[in-house]
Amino acid sequence: MGNRSRMLASAVLGWVLLFAADLSAAEPNEWSHGLQPESLAPPELENDPVFDLTFDSDASSSVKSVWLATPRGLFSYDGYRWTRFGAQNGLPSDFVRCVLRTKEGELWVGTDKGAGVYDGSKFDPRGSATGLAGTNVRRIVQDREGALWFTSDSWP
Repeated sequence: MGNRSRMLASAVLGWVLLFAADLSAAEPNEWSHGLQPESLAPPELENDPVFDLTFDSDASSSVKSVWLATPRGLFSYDGYRWTRFGAQNGLPSDFVRCVLRTKEGELWVGTDKGAGVYDGSKFDPRGSATGLAGTNVRRIVQDREGALWFTSDSWP
């Protein structure tokens, strides 16, 4: 996905999250097209920061879903519903600091207790417990050659 598409998707997501907070006070009969406030943003995101986000796209570079890193878990939005992933789904912690969809299609997740690849059902730390400066992973980036770079520390 190009920078312009990413910026557009980020702006739209931000607008949806802000708009959802204003709409939550609306009466159900004020809604058109059957939309309900719950379909726009889950209550867990109302007062919490979003530390990072990444997008899934198809072959035509159209955005299919967005992943958000939050203090209450990893959230996915596919345009219709929100899904929350956390420790009960195999992540080492609910406190998710960063998320990255790599060029190879892997979903890397950084938490305050390590990093690894998440496939929707299990978490594979890929050696992050011993290969990083600390378990608190704050940022994951991929360079042009495909190498992953991690920013981490041992501070809680």
